[in-house]
Amino acid sequence: MDRKLIFISAAVFAVLVCGAMIVAWYVTGQDSNFSASLVDATKYKPQSRWIEEGLDPDVSTFEMAAPPLRQDRIDNDTLVHAFVQDHYADLMPCYQTALEEEDLAGRLDMRFGVKPDGTIALVEVIGSELENLALENCAVETARHWRLPPTGKENLMKFNADFTFSYE
Repeated sequence: MDRKLIFISAAVFAVLVCGAMIVAWYVTGQDSNFSASLVDATKYKPQSRWIEEGLDPDVSTFEMAAPPLRQDRIDNDTLVHAFVQDHYADLMPCYQTALEEEDLAGRLDMRFGVKPDGTIALVEVIGSELENLALENCAVETARHWRLPPTGKENLMKFNADFTFSYE
């Protein structure tokens, strides 16, 4: 009799577990965002961005007033690297203001869109270990006024840059 009771209990348990799995599969299958929201419920999503009015960053091309510069003479990777190094300090006042409220350290990942004349047309925070909206908004506001040398391209040049902040 004990074996029969154990077998029936195990069978009922297995049916309940399978039923729960089927219900979970059905619910998450109907709304794929539901399962993603369960996993990413605590993941921070930056919201800070600025896009020049009227700009569609996915399809932006520009008519060049002058003939385009020869692309073999412009090393955009070097241009971007030097630019980011030169302007990193511009973001320090944003970081210092945020430090007055809380101790923060970490990386801020940003995406930029640059028009052929070197003006910034798009700035957005795409990742942040700092998780501080005021700092991110300040960084976007500061960066939107930067200007690079002309890119020589007919379309929006996009690049990502990361800035690491720490205090001692």
